Amino acid sequence: PPAAELIPAEPVEAQSLPTRRTSIDLAEALSSPFQTSGWWKICAQLGLSLLIPIAGFCILFGWQARIFDRVRAGMGGIPDVAWGIDLRRGVKIFGSVLLNTAVPLLPIYVALLFGMALMEFGGEDLLIPALVIMLPSYVLLLAAALMMNAVFPELERRAFLGEWLTLLRPLPSIRAVRAAPTSYLLTLIGLFIGNFMGGLGVLA
Repeated sequence: PPAAELIPAEPVEAQSLPTRRTSIDLAEALSSPFQTSGWWKICAQLGLSLLIPIAGFCILFGWQARIFDRVRAGMGGIPDVAWGIDLRRGVKIFGSVLLNTAVPLLPIYVALLFGMALMEFGGEDLLIPALVIMLPSYVLLLAAALMMNAVFPELERRAFLGEWLTLLRPLPSIRAVRAAPTSYLLTLIGLFIGNFMGGLGVLA
């Protein structure tokens, strides 16, 4: 119909899109968003949406997933924010990321809280047991945080594909990383640079 272009299209399922790229051009990836007309307005909308607890991150995840779809379809640039569509898709992605990052760390946090409780309420008699619990827990938390950062791109990719229990099925991820280790390393570098640029944006 004549006004069809005014109706937001539902996002295409990522699984049905062809994979047209076999490597990553880091310079292109970092410059591509700025090639879209009015990119700063889109980024400003997303920045303001992050002021909304939880829902803002869901919108961001849903919007990123549509970029994921575009790149797999051979398209560059960034799309406009589709609030309803991005929120619905982003809720599932947010849940998947939370399930695969926060839940594995839960036992460590419980151990830390237990150690802190011993230190706070146990007095000097329980100081040594509290430290015995807390110090290894801090080391484990640091190691787990580094590991989560290392695997986050793959967790996010599989979340974009609609998967939930990624950590229980690691073999697909291992095969994907082994098939393109350089691309995965560039993804990690790109995320570090992107997060750094995002931090500068927050300060601005």
